[in-house]
Amino acid sequence: GTARLSVVGELDGTARDRLTEVAEALASETVLGVELDLRGVTAIDAAGVAWLLRLQRAAWGRCRRPRLVDPSPQVKCALAGLGMRGLVDRPPRAAGGCPPV
Repeated sequence: GTARLSVVGELDGTARDRLTEVAEALASETVLGVELDLRGVTAIDAAGVAWLLRLQRAAWGRCRRPRLVDPSPQVKCALAGLGMRGLVDRPPRAAGGCPPV
């Protein structure tokens, strides 16, 4: 099935440490996809963006399908400003070998 993680508040270095533990738990063999509900994110910094990038790489490395769900304006702005709006929605170039979606 698909696991859904809702993030509320600031997505920063402090939250990143806690979220990493949760994300690792979501990486079980029974989880086929991960949805990140980011509508409640009020601020995101470089550590938060880095966490999203690590989650995306880890998920696609296991042929999972991570997806942003309703990112807040703050998240959209941060990712668009970095040219990374599709960060979680598409696989990185090095993710060869995954079955077609």
